[in-house]
Amino acid sequence: MKLISRTRFKCIGRVWHLDIHDAASLAAVAEVQEVHWIATSVPIQSLRCDDVFLSYIDCDEDGRLGAAELKQAVRWLTGQLKIHTSITAQSTSLSLNHIDPTYTDGQRILAQARKMLAKLGHPDDRELLLTDIRKIKIQAQQAQVSEAGIALPNEAMGDAMRRIIKVTGGSPHPSGQQGVGLAQLNQFIAEAKQCLAWRDQMAEAKSKLSPFGDDGDTAYQIFTAIREPLDHFFSRCLAVAHDPAYAANFGPEAAEVKATDFNSSQSVLALLRQQSIATPTADNLLKQDAVINQAYRPSLYAFREQVLKPLDMDQEPGLSLDQWQQVCHLFGNYDAWLQKKPAATLLSYDSEQLKSDLADGFFDPLRALIASSHETAVELADIRLVEKLALYQGHLLNLANNFVSFPHLYDPASRAIFEHGTLIMDGRCFNMAIGVPDRASHIKATSQSDIFVLYVRVGDDLDLAFPITAGGKGSLSVGKRGIFHDLRGHEHHAVVVHIVENPISLTEALVAPFKRIATLISGKIEKMTTAAEKKLDSATQSTLNQTHATETTTGLSGGGSGGMSGGGAMMAGSMLAGGGVALAAIGSSLAYITKTVLDYGVLKSLGGLLAALVAVLIPIAVLAAIKLRQRDLSSILEGSGWAINARMKLTNVQARHFTQEPKHASRLPDLGLPWWVIAILAFMLSLIVWTIFR
Repeated sequence: MKLISRTRFKCIGRVWHLDIHDAASLAAVAEVQEVHWIATSVPIQSLRCDDVFLSYIDCDEDGRLGAAELKQAVRWLTGQLKIHTSITAQSTSLSLNHIDPTYTDGQRILAQARKMLAKLGHPDDRELLLTDIRKIKIQAQQAQVSEAGIALPNEAMGDAMRRIIKVTGGSPHPSGQQGVGLAQLNQFIAEAKQCLAWRDQMAEAKSKLSPFGDDGDTAYQIFTAIREPLDHFFSRCLAVAHDPAYAANFGPEAAEVKATDFNSSQSVLALLRQQSIATPTADNLLKQDAVINQAYRPSLYAFREQVLKPLDMDQEPGLSLDQWQQVCHLFGNYDAWLQKKPAATLLSYDSEQLKSDLADGFFDPLRALIASSHETAVELADIRLVEKLALYQGHLLNLANNFVSFPHLYDPASRAIFEHGTLIMDGRCFNMAIGVPDRASHIKATSQSDIFVLYVRVGDDLDLAFPITAGGKGSLSVGKRGIFHDLRGHEHHAVVVHIVENPISLTEALVAPFKRIATLISGKIEKMTTAAEKKLDSATQSTLNQTHATETTTGLSGGGSGGMSGGGAMMAGSMLAGGGVALAAIGSSLAYITKTVLDYGVLKSLGGLLAALVAVLIPIAVLAAIKLRQRDLSSILEGSGWAINARMKLTNVQARHFTQEPKHASRLPDLGLPWWVIAILAFMLSLIVWTIFR
């Protein structure tokens, strides 16, 4: 039954949002142009929602939900139902009476829903729960043959199927076990045929090694161990025969020699293995009296004794290139046969077993079983349609209210599906948390938002961004720790990793100049104090030096002691003088300030100061008010990969909700100023008021 759509907008946060509160207004989403949507694209990983539900909407499986995909989902949902009250109720319980069978998908959904109720033992019921749908879906996925055509071993073909799994490794079945598909069956048959053919060629291959009797395998192993060094030797002999000058290129590289530890036999042998088995000669001959490389001497001795002697090739003057090529040819056929050796798992089965498996018609039942996967696939497709309808009915309205429209973001009593939880830090609760897939890109986006943003690492791998929207910066700084409560009630460790600083409140902006004044005054006083301390230290040190010299002189002249010595009196006098200098410096500064104020007049001085403060504070207040009013939440979402269609200005309600102090807390606002600066400012304000109203 076609649902009549109803379009209505409402202003939220200085932006017009599509009002989506029931099935009729949801249907309007498919009719309204995307220019009226708040967002037109969103990464799936940003949404706190049922993963299967999101996968059904993401038709192209690109990890993003687009406007076209959401419109398609809305049209499909409203088209499969003739009664739409469950959409408004956001219920995942599927009522059979609400399904419209005039559509093809509706027919399939209704038929499958009835089958599912019969399986549950409630054929007369007219309502199907999502939990029951998923229970039957799991059972279908774990059927003996999956929809992908992977069959589990059954009673009839169990042994043969287990052999196939052992040889090929099998293929994963949704139940978690390994099964057999058509690809594994064909692989097993091909490898079994190759194994039988390889075994048939064994006698012929071994007959080539008859000169070695029962030691043919041993002779082959000795040959393979020396083959590469002898190949290199005779190749170099050919080069020397062509041009003796080539021999200069056969020595070790300087870097190899330098890297060799000549105190280690293993290191030396490693160097020797890079060299020729003997010195190459132009006559292509490995002479029996040649000096043999120590690294290859044992292998060459075994080769002469167990390969060359049985072949009668160990005669003077030595092994020629022609003889070596004959030996390689002799072992060549055996080597080619051995290279085709099947896997050990296949060789563990005797030939009779493999021939039985390859008999005509033996695997026909297994092929039929695999072919029956079509039935499983059809059943699962219908089950997924039922699940899709239940999920769309329960979640699509909420998704539209967090994609097309954002009412939950502006409602303190709600949570948008892209929020993550609450951060507790610095005695406050920060309730707005946005996932940050790429911190560098997100920081670049939020730098233009005029919002103070706190970047926090939660646990080991989750980055979140928190807009700080009320109060002041307080003690927030990089490295500060707190705890994070996700929306499932779990607690995690959290640490600040980055801050994008902007004005947080008008109070903080107005206090900023006084902070700078306090810093300036503190710096000046500290400089004066430091200078006075240096003078006092200098005077003290000078007095100590003079006293020491006086005592030394007195001691040498044999003078007596009584009362305070002359040196002690001098030291005390000098220290008092140094202290007096310091006090005089501070006193003269205060006297100058007092004289200036008295000469100019107290009222004029205070009035001038007040005028200066007003001249500074008014533009600061105006600029801060403009910036605070321009705070834009859309940049924070855009940094997380959203395609935002409207500027979402921060409202006062949001500002107070996103950053909260405990309601029971009663303390003076933390202006970030020293107590004595606040006292001076309060005194000046009181004096101005008294002067005006006296």
